[in-house]
Amino acid sequence: MHKEDLKLAKQLLSGNEQVFETFFNLYYVRVYRFCLRRVNENEAEDIALETMRQAMRRIETYRGEASLLAWVYQVARSQVSAFYKRAQKHKDLLLIEDDLQVQAQVEAMGSELSNDPQAVKEKQQHANLIHFMLDSLPGDYGRILEWKYVEGWSVDEIAERLDSTPTAIQSMLARARTAFRNAYEQISQGADQSKVVPFGSGGVQT
Repeated sequence: MHKEDLKLAKQLLSGNEQVFETFFNLYYVRVYRFCLRRVNENEAEDIALETMRQAMRRIETYRGEASLLAWVYQVARSQVSAFYKRAQKHKDLLLIEDDLQVQAQVEAMGSELSNDPQAVKEKQQHANLIHFMLDSLPGDYGRILEWKYVEGWSVDEIAERLDSTPTAIQSMLARARTAFRNAYEQISQGADQSKVVPFGSGGVQT
């Protein structure tokens, strides 16, 4: 139980402006950075502000079972998800092809950007989409894919981080890759195929 976080949440319910300022100062920058990894700068600011508003409106639902920051991040994920659902309705939405391996898709989030402004824009949109899909995956699937293919962690290191075994992590990675492909397929079904942009290729390592 996160008692201090729960105490802050209860204080927010009182409507005290100073408490709200404390809450905002503690979490807004973190939420903004969280959003900035998933959408562009302009949208990140709007989504972060909306996240803080929604968090205030829903604060009575916080029970202290997870940290308040983790709870606020979950609100942010919902806001990012809503943003992408709206974005899919526009014809200028750029998506990656569905013939790529998970490793190449996820690894590319951490690759160096080109000097070409258009390439930079496309790369950022690709990265935003991949972050969105990772956040959509159940349990630790999104985290272990990012740890494996972006941060370069070994299976043993992931197992130690999750207090698990390498064998269990190997199995989890296999399920995570399948879940990632399924999530991508669901998203790409609504895309305008004339706007699809190639992303790259590569094999999947375990």
